[in-house]
Formats: sequence, structure tokens, C-alpha cells
Amino acid sequence: MKIALIGKRNHLYWDYHTKIALEELGHKVFHFQINKRPLSLNIMRNIVKPFGKKELSDKIYALLLQKRLKEFKPDFIFLTHAFFIPVVYYKTLKELNIPIFAWDGDGGANCDAMKQYRDYIDILFESELNYVRENRVGFKQIEYLPFCANPKIFKPMDLRRENYIFFAGAATPKRVETIKKIKHSMKIRGWGWSNMQNPLFDVKNNKLDMHVLVSEYNKSLIALNIHQEVNHIEALNMRTFEVPACETLLICDYRKELELHFDLEKELLVYTDENIGNIIEKLQNRDLIKKITKNGYKKVLASHTYTHRMQEVLKYIN
Repeated sequence: MKIALIGKRNHLYWDYHTKIALEELGHKVFHFQINKRPLSLNIMRNIVKPFGKKELSDKIYALLLQKRLKEFKPDFIFLTHAFFIPVVYYKTLKELNIPIFAWDGDGGANCDAMKQYRDYIDILFESELNYVRENRVGFKQIEYLPFCANPKIFKPMDLRRENYIFFAGAATPKRVETIKKIKHSMKIRGWGWSNMQNPLFDVKNNKLDMHVLVSEYNKSLIALNIHQEVNHIEALNMRTFEVPACETLLICDYRKELELHFDLEKELLVYTDENIGNIIEKLQNRDLIKKITKNGYKKVLASHTYTHRMQEVLKYIN
């Protein structure tokens, strides 16, 4: 099958992981990133941006994409970063009369502002099950598709592991409040942590490249996941799957969707604000850490890779 994959170049590598999975499944993929524009188009974009006309460059690039897809002749079009793709791309792609599928991971399916996309997406895949059930915006078809891991990238490495808790992510009120309760050595990486003062914590304000992040997961026995307060109610972020894929123990804040994908306390540890101290105490039991870590690793490889997710998407192609 021939598939056009449209995405955005950013630190998530979402479209990149998807491309690898589709190719592994034997499909021919045309990969296009909307923010990987030619130099001339970027220059024009910067010139017209102060005048509120940057959408002109989007239209030009969308027409170029349309031309290339007429030559490629895909069976369907799949977009990651669904609502971070300007609607002009959807309008232009719709003229090709090819099925358009999009994958949302940022709560757009529950936002009235996204009604402008409704007529262009044939199937919206959404990472939040609550939004799938509600379909408040009224998409023609909406299906549940949670995040996952790319085991080609997020995988165990032969590195020495230390007994500290690793956390990567920007500081938010919820994250700061939770981490302040932790009485265990930690390594923290991300923006906004300059005021976090604790002799047990190794803190650096920086953004990690994906490959550095994988290395950091492999240097620690344990990684902490604290979801963002915005966008979703119960959806799971990529880290929920990527940490176990590195054969690292995941400690995760409780969300209902965890119970759909993991055996809690056997494949990962779950905390609430009330029991975070008790969870940390469990980390003294190395045998328990090893057992849970191995179980979580096996579960992700068996059920939660991009290959699994793309197999689900392909079921909707007639």
C-alpha cells in the first residue's frame, strides 16, 4: 500500500516513529514535514509574517505537497500532530479525493476551535478515550488510538544504571509540588527548574534530544512520569510507554487509562499525591524493581509499539 505521511519536525519525532512502523509493515511511505520548508519559502514567510500573511507560505507549500501526491498516488493520507497542521493543508489535500486520517494527541478533539477541521478529516484517531466517547466537536468518525513507543529507538542499552529517579520535562505547578515530596536522589532535566533546591537532586535546565533522553533512561533504574495538567483528562503521554521500552521502571501518576494498557503494580508503579512516599519506600526492594521493570518491558513490546498502532489504523482502509 502507498501511504502519504504528513507531520511536523519537532522533539517528539512522532511522524518519524510512525514512518518506521509503516515501512516495517511493508508499505511505501511518502513522508512530508510541513515545517521543513525550502529556504526561499522560509525567507518569504519571514518577510510577510509581520503583516499577518504567513498563511500565504502555508498555501504555497500545501500546493507543492498536493502536486507531489498527485505523482505519488497514495491509497490514503495520514497526518500526525493533527491540529498543529494548518487547516489550509487539509483543504488542499481534500481536493485529491483521497481518504484523510489524522492522529491527535493534544486534546483538540474536545475543543470547539477545531470545528474548522471537521469536514476534511475522514477518521480522527484520538489518544483520549473520553473525547472519543463524547465526540463533542462532531467529527465524522473518531477512534481511540493511544500513544506508544518505538522500540527501535527506545530500547535497553548496555549502560551502568544508578539508583536515582530520573525525570525529564518542563516545570509546572503540579510537577513541582509532587517532586518536592520525594525524599530520594533524583536527576531532573527540563525547563523552569532553576528554583528547585534540594541536595538530593541533580537539576539542569535544558531540553534533551531524543537520543540523549534514551541514554538517560538507560542510566537510571527508575523514571518518574507526571502528566501535564492541560489538554487531557485521562490520556497517557508518550513517556508512559517509552520508559518501560528502555527496560526502566516507570513510576506514573494515576490515570484511568493506565488500567486499559498495564497491570498496575506488576508492570509499573502508580502513585497519587497521598501515597507518593509509600511508593518511594518500595524502591529499596531491588528484586521488586527488577521484576516490575521486566514485566513492563515485555508488555510494551507485546502490545504498545507504533507497529501495533499502525496495524489498528490500517484496519480502517477498505
